[in-house]
Amino acid sequence: MIFLYVSLVIIKANNVYLDETVDFQYLKSGIGLTATPTTEDNSPMIWYRRRHVDDYQKYVNALERLLNQRRRNASDYKYLGACGEAPFGYGDTPCVIVRINKNWGWRAKPVQPDATDVPSTVQHWAQKDAKLWLHCGGQHPYDTEHIGNIKYIPDPPGFDPSVFPLTKDSESPLIGVQFSNFTLGVSIVVECKLWYKDGSSSVDFVLFVGT
Repeated sequence: MIFLYVSLVIIKANNVYLDETVDFQYLKSGIGLTATPTTEDNSPMIWYRRRHVDDYQKYVNALERLLNQRRRNASDYKYLGACGEAPFGYGDTPCVIVRINKNWGWRAKPVQPDATDVPSTVQHWAQKDAKLWLHCGGQHPYDTEHIGNIKYIPDPPGFDPSVFPLTKDSESPLIGVQFSNFTLGVSIVVECKLWYKDGSSSVDFVLFVGT
């Protein structure tokens, strides 16, 4: 019941509206993000026991489906490292793959190097390259305390703005986000936020890994 409650709070707080296809998920403002496998069944939660393959196999399957739908050859997603092939880090170091939803008219300018309304890490990245930057972390201090380490693939996690707007035949780039050394047996609310000039978009989900 606690997990269900948290999920409903996240959905309501972010005013998420779901189309029949997951790739078209929009917020009331800005562009929507999709975090697979949490959006596979429209439930923003990753829940499993670390040593129980049956618990997390559905997440592995969801990530495989995502890549297989897009893959043109076997080496397409080698750049995603552990987040590009099964079992995607499950169960000790699970991966989530984040992409920007299709909206054929959407484009954004990169975060400016002198931006002050972004996290310091994003500010550092923006001083080195002109991209749309993804930054993930705990939504609240309690979550930050237990979230452990976050690895981005590629690192740093930027989307090339020249790719957008997407066309009917183009696909949104993928960024792998891998979690490790988090606290077991604790529900952690994760927020992944996309930063661009004069705006941001986010997707939230709960990570719970039991022993």
